[in-house]
Amino acid sequence: MNNLGRMRAVDEAWNSRCWSDYADLLHQDLKAVANDSPVSHGRQRHIERAHEFCARYPDARVHEPYLVEFESADSTMTCTVSRVTGRPEGASSGFDITMAVVTRWVEGQMIEQHQFLDELRMATQVAEALSGK
Repeated sequence: MNNLGRMRAVDEAWNSRCWSDYADLLHQDLKAVANDSPVSHGRQRHIERAHEFCARYPDARVHEPYLVEFESADSTMTCTVSRVTGRPEGASSGFDITMAVVTRWVEGQMIEQHQFLDELRMATQVAEALSGK
């Protein structure tokens, strides 16, 4: 499996909430950054954040096919752009945003991740869904 295939496997594991498969694809020394934060978090916190997000938005999912996907010439880096959707529990609608993920891979595991999504747009869509607009 190439690294784009591994990225797909990460998203599939996240979508199905198969956390053991998800964790297996993350390197023990993972450094993950969301929205260019100056502070990275590690593997365990990354898994915890995934659990927390999915608890808030139980039907959240990363959609395929990816809008954009590519791999570096040496295959150590991937970039995917995808739609991500989800609804808060009890809401009839939710968010529909675009997310870009740039990753670096070592020996079949993600060791670095930079994730970019419009948190303000997502929060606005969720607030509108909860208020019934």
